[in-house]
Amino acid sequence: MIVVTSGKRYIDIDAYASCVAYRDFLRLQGKDVVAVTGSVINESVAPSLRELSGFDDYAFLGDEEFAVLDLSNPDFLDECVDIERIVELIDHHAGFENYWDDKVRRVRIEKIGAVATIVFERYRDGGALGKLRPGLAKLLMAAILDNTLNFKAKITTERDVAAYKELVKIAGEDDEFAEKYFLECQAEVERDLATAIRNDVKSEKVDFALPETIAQLLCWDGKEFLKREDELRNILSGLSENWMMNLISLKDGRSYVLVSDDAVAREVLRLFGGVREGNVVILDEVWLRKEILKRALEDAGK
Repeated sequence: MIVVTSGKRYIDIDAYASCVAYRDFLRLQGKDVVAVTGSVINESVAPSLRELSGFDDYAFLGDEEFAVLDLSNPDFLDECVDIERIVELIDHHAGFENYWDDKVRRVRIEKIGAVATIVFERYRDGGALGKLRPGLAKLLMAAILDNTLNFKAKITTERDVAAYKELVKIAGEDDEFAEKYFLECQAEVERDLATAIRNDVKSEKVDFALPETIAQLLCWDGKEFLKREDELRNILSGLSENWMMNLISLKDGRSYVLVSDDAVAREVLRLFGGVREGNVVILDEVWLRKEILKRALEDAGK
């Protein structure tokens, strides 16, 4: 049995969509496959999307092999994974390429907006697009939108754009899909802000100047969210002493970086420029957390 899975702690829409769609692709090839997670599914997986497809209930026997998607940091593998039995790894986060070189035969870590794009390409290149269900196509569309910030993020590639255009046709959707998706996600975030932040925060050992705890929140209007700055600070201070939160505002196409202290603010300004207003550094364009981490790693010579 092949178990398709991702990371522990939380699952976002790219991991969710990629895992369940890749499971179905491997099943089309006649393989015994399940998609499994022990993690919390965060607000980027809107309620209407969860109804389309999901993870499997599965009792482990001990002889499973694993395909890991949307993750390459070995410290954050799902608890179910036996690292010695990983047969395939697909990701788009930089920094761990060398670690996997002699451990897994099929490793694909690419500079691309969404792992969902790679999964789409597996269907296309395998001649299986005609068997890609509309519901799965919608999930992959949402993952590409989320991970490319509606194609505004710097990591967006022509492959992401091309994949999305083909998926629109398969799903039978129109140009309004993106707005409906992001508004539904925002409503979920607003319903329980503390949980939304906890479900999309990275706290890991890093070898650069930014804090270990970096939260991210995608919203339509960042200025409106910053009216709740005191609430945001209380939530984040409960997670770590030193932190930053990347508040991505799609309405005005910028990132608002809320910081824990002056030291973090100085590093954000040094690395990314922008303007500081109180405990917020306003950047002129949107940045994804993975892009922030990549810039910090490059600055540290990693």
